[in-house]
Amino acid sequence: MKINYKIIFALFLLLAAAQLYVSVQMIFDKEKIISDGTAFKFKIAPVDPLDYFRGEYLRINFAISRTPIECDEQFDSGDEVYIVIGTDDSGFAKIQSTSKEKPRDETNYVTARVNWVSGDSDCALFLDFPFEKYFMKEGTAYLAEDTIRGAVRDSSKIVYAEVQVKDGDAVVTEIFLGENAIEDVIKEMNSEK
Repeated sequence: MKINYKIIFALFLLLAAAQLYVSVQMIFDKEKIISDGTAFKFKIAPVDPLDYFRGEYLRINFAISRTPIECDEQFDSGDEVYIVIGTDDSGFAKIQSTSKEKPRDETNYVTARVNWVSGDSDCALFLDFPFEKYFMKEGTAYLAEDTIRGAVRDSSKIVYAEVQVKDGDAVVTEIFLGENAIEDVIKEMNSEK
C-alpha cells in the first residue's frame, strides 16, 4: 500500500488551519465583548483563605453570588440560569432578575450555574459565574490575592472587578482597590520594598 504524502500534508494543513481559526475566534469573541459590551462594577466578597490561587490567576468571589429568590421558584444545583445585570444606586452591579429562560430584549445578562439552593426561611440561589478568574502577570498573583483579601475584610475599603457584559458573555477587565487598579497597587508595593 502506497502512502500519498500530498494527501497527508493537505490534511495536516487543514487541521492546523482549523486549530488556528478556533483560537483566533475565541480571542476575537472576547475582544468583541470588551469593545461592544457594557461595563459593570462587581463588588468582590471575601475569598476563602484556604482557596489559594492556582497558577497565575486570582479566584474572585463576587458579593452578588448569593441572590434571593421567591421560595416557590424551582431551581436545582447545576442548573444554568440567565442573570440580567443592572446597577444599584452606588453604581455597582446588581441582579435584576434570574431565569432559566434566555432574555429576549436584553443584552446586559450573563449565564451562571446554580451552585446550591437555600430553602430556609429566606430562599436564595448561590451562583457560580464563568468569569471568576482574573489572570495576572507572572509573580504578582499571590501578593494581589493577599492584598485583596485584606482589603475586602476592611469595610472602609471598596474592592470591585470591572466586568464587560454582552449577550450572555462577560470578561473581567480589571480589579480595583478603591480607584486604583490592582496591578498599580502591586507595582507600588514592590517598588517600596
